Amino acid sequence: MKRDEETVSTLGLTHESIGRFLALIRRLSSRKTGVGGVKYFTLDGVSYKLHAANMYTRQSPFADGSSSDLYVTVTKGATGESFEFHGLFPEMIARHGFYGDPGNVNRVDPKSLKEFFGDSLK
Repeated sequence: MKRDEETVSTLGLTHESIGRFLALIRRLSSRKTGVGGVKYFTLDGVSYKLHAANMYTRQSPFADGSSSDLYVTVTKGATGESFEFHGLFPEMIARHGFYGDPGNVNRVDPKSLKEFFGDSLK
């Protein structure tokens, strides 16, 4: 968590701003629009495809009452690059500065997130 704290600070961000940004993406993904669970949106001139799948429900390891069963995939239209996260991460990041354990497939890396979304993530 200390390394993430340093990375977030170096990027000029806060855990709260990252958590709010991911929560916005999660809200977009859970709206009942689009075809086949796929939605499209544009952010600062960049087009994205958004897909959310229902998975198993995960409870917060911090016993703060948060849980989610969504797994969100965002794909850049121009490059095909994608960024994925479990729907529980917005709260864990904003409230606890927790991005997941290093090496865990579900980890949200703050540097990778900033590289993917660029200046849209403020």
